[in-house]
Amino acid sequence: MAQAQLDEFCVNNYSNCLRLVEQKLAEQPKSKIEFYKLKMYQLDSLYYLGKYQQLDIEMGKLINASRLPKVVELKIHIYSAKLKIGQKDDPERKAHLAKAQLIFQALLKTGDDPNTLIDYANLHIYLGQYTEGIRLLKQLERKFSDHKNANIIAKVAINLGNLYLLTGDLVKAQTQYLVAMEHSRKAGLINVNIIANYNYGRTFQKLEQNSKAIAIF
Repeated sequence: MAQAQLDEFCVNNYSNCLRLVEQKLAEQPKSKIEFYKLKMYQLDSLYYLGKYQQLDIEMGKLINASRLPKVVELKIHIYSAKLKIGQKDDPERKAHLAKAQLIFQALLKTGDDPNTLIDYANLHIYLGQYTEGIRLLKQLERKFSDHKNANIIAKVAINLGNLYLLTGDLVKAQTQYLVAMEHSRKAGLINVNIIANYNYGRTFQKLEQNSKAIAIF
């Protein structure tokens, strides 16, 4: 399977993605770039499939690697913080968040791996820091406004929409969900499109415009 096909596959089916990625890892990737790309997909799949113990083990294997790419390090700190999300005063959680913030600021300047930058901004939903999450996503929205990959624009928009929905700014949420639906269709992001469409309908429910909500659902 070519890299482009794997990329498309791994945003829509985490179970099959994990199976394919672990198969490719067992075949020993030829380059470090390919290895870390596969490891990033592996971590994502383990997280979204709820395999948290295995995720913790795989992150532990990576974190002490020499010359670990910053984008991989950022993803590890994001997921490590999420695994401790109910432990507000845990010193390890605080350390992961502090390190993630520093790496995010460094990577924001270069624009390396937009998906992981989006993941960091999205972390603030779990932290209950909605205003900060919106601020960070607006930064990413500006930075990647002309990005050629519709996947990036869709993911920024759906996360902004979710934050606006949480803060009750429903008109802004609707605008972002429409952007997310348009670009997720272009990128073939089935899951993002379904969630954006559903949450778009929820905004009309909250506005008590039930006929519009029913038409969308």
